[in-house]
Amino acid sequence: MATAAAAPPTGYSGLQAVTAVRDYVNEPTYPVDATVLNFLNKGLEEVERRIGGIFKMKSFSTVTNQTTIQLSNDIQYVETANFSMGQANSENTGNASPFAQGTLVYPMDQLTQKQFMDFAAGFPAVGFGPPQTYFIYQDAGLPPGEPLDPPAAPSLSLVSDTGLFLLWTEGNWNQTYWYGSYVLQTVEVVTTYVDPQGETTPSPVADIVLQSATAVQVGSPESMGDATGYNVYAGNPGGPYYLQNTTPVALGTPYTIPPPFAVGGAAPPTVNTTGGGQGGGTLFMQVYPAAQIGQVNAYCRMRPLLWADATDASYTDLDTSLQEAAVIFAVMRTLGARSRAAEIPPWRQEFESMVEDMKYSAKIRTYPRAGQVRDTYSRSYPSSPYWLNR
Repeated sequence: MATAAAAPPTGYSGLQAVTAVRDYVNEPTYPVDATVLNFLNKGLEEVERRIGGIFKMKSFSTVTNQTTIQLSNDIQYVETANFSMGQANSENTGNASPFAQGTLVYPMDQLTQKQFMDFAAGFPAVGFGPPQTYFIYQDAGLPPGEPLDPPAAPSLSLVSDTGLFLLWTEGNWNQTYWYGSYVLQTVEVVTTYVDPQGETTPSPVADIVLQSATAVQVGSPESMGDATGYNVYAGNPGGPYYLQNTTPVALGTPYTIPPPFAVGGAAPPTVNTTGGGQGGGTLFMQVYPAAQIGQVNAYCRMRPLLWADATDASYTDLDTSLQEAAVIFAVMRTLGARSRAAEIPPWRQEFESMVEDMKYSAKIRTYPRAGQVRDTYSRSYPSSPYWLNR
């Protein structure tokens, strides 16, 4: 089995899956790799359908006054959802992890579009806060693997910083440190989304004027599809802009640009390399009232990530046992394509046996765990021991 560095086993790569099919059927050349890969991906979808679906919890960070969330394109539908605001985020700073000590969880009710609009009309929101309701809709204009849109212009603020500062002289940041007051200087900032495939082009520019003993804090962009984080670039008015963080910042977490500002290094991408995750369709969640800083936690049925190509760089997100069942499914399709249908029954028996065995175990592995977050409706931990529910 292939493994990634410092990561759990990922199972078969696209190349290994195709090779396994060829070894099982003793057809080293035909059908071509593209055809075998198509059989394998059909197998992934068939296994996922037969075991009743893969369900996972996925979280989407929100920013102030956010009303719409673009979900990741591996979500088929949302079973339930809630909103959480972690203790670390009680002052609108830090990460809104639902597992932080002191987290409050606000259940959300899923409505039809008519119910949603009636609810909003009957209970007009004032400002923003924990959303109470949501409805799901699909944007048919987004095909599978569509690149992410760049973030909106970042929200900038000044935070206290008693450290050393760069002196602005002669049209550039001076590399000598400067204490106390200095000539006020405008700093411009852009951000980009990062996903498993790449990085977007930069957002529109936002600027702010530095004051004495302050640093620039960049607010997190809202969650967007498969985005896993964001990068911050800053520079002089008019650019160029340079990367300020060493690793992508988690969505929902603001980033403070540390003095001295980086005045060299990586520049924002000029080509959008995100997307291409081989998912299908994109769902959107509209929430009401508008969300505050926090995150929506959705319990979803997931669409399997398909093998993109027959290479060692291509992986699926299904468990290795499920991948083996998909390989057996592809073996049956390959035997049929090679006019060897008489050899299929033993493989079919093995496939059916594997699927039956996995129906229960796959659901147990993906069932949401209890005792992790507290429900503000009942003040209890769902499905947890009685001493947590008093």
